[in-house]
Amino acid sequence: MVPITIGVPVYNGGDLLDESLACLARQTFRDFKVLVFDNASTDGTAEIAEGWAARGGARSETVRALLADAAVLAGLNDLYDREVLPVFDAIGMGEQARAYRKSVIERFRNPFLDHYLADIFTNHAAKKQRRFAGLIALGAQAGLAIAQPRLWAALAH
Repeated sequence: MVPITIGVPVYNGGDLLDESLACLARQTFRDFKVLVFDNASTDGTAEIAEGWAARGGARSETVRALLADAAVLAGLNDLYDREVLPVFDAIGMGEQARAYRKSVIERFRNPFLDHYLADIFTNHAAKKQRRFAGLIALGAQAGLAIAQPRLWAALAH
């Protein structure tokens, strides 16, 4: 049998994604792989992908497995709390950003989905430029003066 891959593009659609994934999980045919393509996360996805690449990029490594490491999760939460949330707080969207992070982490921990770091790493340089530089610019436009050393360092790589 030919393997089946289902691609799910997502842009800030956690509420709809949960329903879509639940529908896929209820299918009687089980021989398929689901790839979720997140288009513009500011939730640490890029940092996860960079860590994967730095470790040699095992094709089978998943975000779920990486997030099982408490130190990795703590580092991502620290990055988000110190360098991302202040921007959203400054523009009045802090609560939405917190809810988004929660939904993304839940989605990544879903045992029925394998978010492969190799897939996330595709076109990584362009994604970082669009997301991180955009977030830094948004903070500057809001008059926010915070250090964002990890976001800047990620842009430099």
